[in-house]
Amino acid sequence: DLVLMDVSLAGQMDGIMTARLIREHFALPVIFLTSYFDRETLNRAKEAEPFGYIIKPFDEQDLRAVIEMALFKHRVETRLHRSQARHDKMLMNIGDVVTVIDQNEIIRYKSPNLERMFGWKPEEVVGSSAFERIHPDDVAATRKFLAGLLRQPNANDSTEYRYRCKDGTYRWVEFVGVNLLHDPDIGGLLGDYHDITARKQAEARLR
Repeated sequence: DLVLMDVSLAGQMDGIMTARLIREHFALPVIFLTSYFDRETLNRAKEAEPFGYIIKPFDEQDLRAVIEMALFKHRVETRLHRSQARHDKMLMNIGDVVTVIDQNEIIRYKSPNLERMFGWKPEEVVGSSAFERIHPDDVAATRKFLAGLLRQPNANDSTEYRYRCKDGTYRWVEFVGVNLLHDPDIGGLLGDYHDITARKQAEARLR
């Protein structure tokens, strides 16, 4: 259920390096039982993200309390990870890409289905400008649209523009956004968009 480990171990790896590998490969909580309490060792130990750090000598009551808290924290983390994984799977299979744009018009979140629909991995676009992949001819109108939403809490509206895929092609998308800058859970403009290229092509043929 968990690992009790000394900071000082015989061999090429000390307890801190070993704890880091245990957390990475086995996802087990680690508690250090050690006589080392110098600042350098403590700072290194934090990098391994231990669930407890007990200085020798210690009594059974102290150890029991730390173990119970470590197991409780580990159960909470496991539930959170499962919840996040379930959330990502649901977003992966919906038809719209979900995004969050902050007040500086920087992308702070993209749902994982972005790659399936437009080729970009979320980490490739998060942190970049919201206009970086919009067709140059559509930037001015889209910038005006976002500025209008950002001026008023709960404002919502929709717009259309051409979005550049990772392969360099452009697809028409319909974007719907709502201003949730005041919401601490969102802290930005929450939007979703989907591909409407086929519809735009059909409209062009009718014209």
